[in-house]
Amino acid sequence: MATRNSRPGRSERRCDGCGRASRPAVMKTALLFDLDGTLVDSDAEHLVAFQRVFAPHGIELDRSEYAANIMGASNAMIARRYLSHLPPHEQAATLDAKEEAYRAGLGDLEPIAGAAALLDFADRRGLKRAVVTNAPRVNAEKVLAALGIEGRLPSVVIGGELARSKPDPLPYLTALERTGALAERSLAFEDSFSGVRAAVAAGLAVVGMTTTLSSRTLIEAGATFAARDFTDPRIFALIEARINSGDEEGAKARQRRARDARPRAPGDRRGRSAPQAHRRPRGRKAGRSCSGVEGTARTRADRSQGSSPCPRDWNGPHASRFRRGTRQDAQGPR
Repeated sequence: MATRNSRPGRSERRCDGCGRASRPAVMKTALLFDLDGTLVDSDAEHLVAFQRVFAPHGIELDRSEYAANIMGASNAMIARRYLSHLPPHEQAATLDAKEEAYRAGLGDLEPIAGAAALLDFADRRGLKRAVVTNAPRVNAEKVLAALGIEGRLPSVVIGGELARSKPDPLPYLTALERTGALAERSLAFEDSFSGVRAAVAAGLAVVGMTTTLSSRTLIEAGATFAARDFTDPRIFALIEARINSGDEEGAKARQRRARDARPRAPGDRRGRSAPQAHRRPRGRKAGRSCSGVEGTARTRADRSQGSSPCPRDWNGPHASRFRRGTRQDAQGPR
């Protein structure tokens, strides 16, 4: 017999201690992927395309120069560094020619080892996914289609379409907003220095991919650890840790709500303020009431009963008044 909570679409989880059915948990974890050098090892093709269009301008480019100054950078940053001697329209034309040469030189592409299995894992766990890249959109769409994974990465954030691209964190912050994920529960995959810096600045844990840069360089940039590909078991452990950190926070919140929802027994002071007797005197530090307003009133009462004022007041700000009053008490009325 079907019950109210057994109908399709209803969660069977119950709130701890209150007996009420809770809403299904909304996954706040996202996997955010850079594209070139992360999902696909395409840096060699990019290098060849840059060499082809830079050669007529007398610019020589080798692999180390490419890794240090071009990999992960936006076309606007590349133009400022290498083509500042050209008018803006020639800079744009040169870089457009580079992108066309890159797309023309693409052959059969294969994703980095383990990428498909990681996406399968994300499907099973209901994790959000997005691509965050400085590449032009036409490049990103062609590469994802060639890899056969464009449908599995529904959101593509292009740095050049935003006010700021990597190494600014804005592209990753935009991806978090579009996926509805939280930075503290999500992680990014990056292969470049600028990309790692952008993801770290957005509050993400980062796995550095060693397709071009060394593990040491990526970790120094801020990566949690570096991996050769997506088969590294540490990746799945890190994802679980990010998911469970949110579960632990949610469990503590549910326990607090359940505790507060329970009927209160007589004398149960949960959530109430502390009794007045345990409070520190307002406006005065503890231990100084003898020389304050309360101390003055108490000292007068003590004198009327023939007792001495508090010893601390003999050297306090009202010492002369206390000594004078004590002498008068001892001599009697004049």
